[in-house]
Amino acid sequence: MCLAIPACVTEKLDESRVRVSLGGIEQEVSTILLDSVDIGDYLIVHVGFALG
Repeated sequence: MCLAIPACVTEKLDESRVRVSLGGIEQEVSTILLDSVDIGDYLIVHVGFALG
């Protein structure tokens, strides 16, 4: 089974990477599949990629 977890963007690292909070745990994820992301947005994260 695959898990996609909602996460809140806490920091923009560069054009294609952000730091998100997953239940208090910080993780870097790729945003290469998205048009734009802002701090405070919620994303669905799956295997290190933000899906939306």
